[in-house]
Amino acid sequence: MRIGLLLTIVSVAAGLFPGLAAQSQSSQPIDPTAQSPSTIAPTPKATVPLDMDQETGRSFVGTIAKRRHAYVLKAANGEYLLNDTAEAKKYKGKRVRVTGKSNENNVIRVKMIELSPPK
Repeated sequence: MRIGLLLTIVSVAAGLFPGLAAQSQSSQPIDPTAQSPSTIAPTPKATVPLDMDQETGRSFVGTIAKRRHAYVLKAANGEYLLNDTAEAKKYKGKRVRVTGKSNENNVIRVKMIELSPPK
C-alpha cells in the first residue's frame, strides 16, 4: 500500500518537474509498449446535454416533408435529410421528434421517429 502511494507521488512529481525526472532516468532505451507501474484514476466524462445521448444521438423536432425521392425534417433551425425513407414516409406531414446523429451536410442517421406533441 505504501509502495503504491510512493510510486504515485513520484509519478506526479515527475510530471510536475520533468527536469527532475530526466536526471533520474537511465540511459537505456525507452520501451513505448511498457506500462507505468502506477495507475492514475480516469478523468470523469463530460456531461452530455439533455438532448444528446452517445448511443442514439440527439433529438430534432419538426415536420416531415417529401423532397423529390427523399424525406426531410423541416425544423426551426433548418432542413435535415433523413436517411430512413421507409420510416419517415409513415410520418409525412406530421410533427415528430427524430432521434439520431447528424453530420455536417445536415443528414440525420435516424435511430427513431416518434410523434411529438404540438407546440
